[in-house]
Amino acid sequence: MKKFLLAYGLIAFSVFLYSGYTMQEGFPEFYAEDKSIRFLFRANHIYLLFSALLILMYASVYNDSENKQSKILQIITATILIIANIILITAFFSEPQLASEIRPLSYYGVLTTLAGVTLAVFSGFSRLDKKPLTK
Repeated sequence: MKKFLLAYGLIAFSVFLYSGYTMQEGFPEFYAEDKSIRFLFRANHIYLLFSALLILMYASVYNDSENKQSKILQIITATILIIANIILITAFFSEPQLASEIRPLSYYGVLTTLAGVTLAVFSGFSRLDKKPLTK
């Protein structure tokens, strides 16, 4: 699972880089003098970065737990973080063109990321009492 998370995190970071390239090369066509659309693209672009970095961070601290409940919690956390990233990628390519303040995909993507991070924190706390802090 750790290798999968690392690979997906690198792919997600590549999507972030591609979205930056897309913005740089396609901005005049995308926003046609409407700065609000440009700001929407920028916001969604940063969401992609933050989501990819969270996945890479989780991959770096991921340790297969011997406890079945902890292992299931880790898999659920990883799945939630990946789903959040997919939602945010979809939001990047679909929402800014609408030029609307209402951006449900971005909202749910960030909310899903928050849920994943919260779960990661609690799963980390649940492992603290199982493993000694020092060797």
